[in-house]
Amino acid sequence: MFFIEVYEYMHALKNNIYHSNYPKHIPFIISNSEEHSMSFSLKRYIEIKIHEKLILPGKKQMIVHVMGSYRREPGMISKKEKTDKAFNWQRPTVNFINDEYVEVLVYPGRDYVRHYASLLGTWYALNKIDARVTYELPDESLAWNAIQEHMPVNLTPSDIAIVGYGVDFFSDGMWEGLGPIRWSRQKIGSQWITWIGCEHSIWGDIGGRFFGKLAQKGFPKIIYIGKLGTLKETIPPNEYLATGSSSYLDGETITWDNIFDSISSEKEKIITGKHYNCPSVIFETQEWVKKNMQHYDFVDPEIGHMAKWTKNFGSNFSYLHIISDNLAKKYREDLSNERQQSVIHKRDTLIKTTLKSVLFKALQNIPTNN
Repeated sequence: MFFIEVYEYMHALKNNIYHSNYPKHIPFIISNSEEHSMSFSLKRYIEIKIHEKLILPGKKQMIVHVMGSYRREPGMISKKEKTDKAFNWQRPTVNFINDEYVEVLVYPGRDYVRHYASLLGTWYALNKIDARVTYELPDESLAWNAIQEHMPVNLTPSDIAIVGYGVDFFSDGMWEGLGPIRWSRQKIGSQWITWIGCEHSIWGDIGGRFFGKLAQKGFPKIIYIGKLGTLKETIPPNEYLATGSSSYLDGETITWDNIFDSISSEKEKIITGKHYNCPSVIFETQEWVKKNMQHYDFVDPEIGHMAKWTKNFGSNFSYLHIISDNLAKKYREDLSNERQQSVIHKRDTLIKTTLKSVLFKALQNIPTNN
């Protein structure tokens, strides 16, 4: 394998295929789905995530290179994008340079690049497709500049910013903004809330930069609503909420004051736990689960980054997530069938009942300027 990769890399250089001076990396891949926490569901999960032009049937010695770049030109956009959603619907695009090389362009974020490269590499390995995947990590300045470029200038701070899943349901006002980031204002109790939605993904460290920029703008409190996986065997997907005040990120534990601590209870279907920040679902192998399930309760790619950068710029962070997957025990519902109508209905119900009740209760109990 090593000699094949070196041969392909040298072939690419010789034919001027690569267009940057950044180091090229080989992604982590799974070649046997039984080694992964999703087991037989892994292939289906990947299939619904990757661009249809990257299936590459019949291609030989194809090089697929993943890089950080936000380009959405005709012919590059995937037909799998769910444009019926208001936010988080844009996905990586593709740029075929020639018959042997294709660039995969993801929104600039180091975790997102690694994740998508691992998705593709695993897809090809599981399906025995002769394609080699490489990736390059975007420069930190490029990643920060991408967020800065799309952050609306006229987005001014309020008491609390709430970002993420379901914000278009909670808001009762008009949405402002013309770019990929839009917002809406609402008063709940004594607090002015700014609901913020983003059309592109804020996966991993992208989310950290996004929240850092919101903190820089002057939002004193920022809440993230999303989805995560659990390492607790007894929790079925799509029936409980998760919250907490710590995340393990790159060798350190990030902690914060969580506004949902006082509300968390089994009766309310809210579980408080310790979070592990993992860059990619592909990294969540059976071995990884066994190693970490005794120490951590939840996993996703963003929470640790968001908490870190929100704190670094002087603001407070909290999260309230739907538990959408169980890594420690196989349930019928997982990430491979989350687009089924039954799963969508359960999540919508959870948002419109439990999550709304808990969120609004917490917001009404926060003193102004606290």
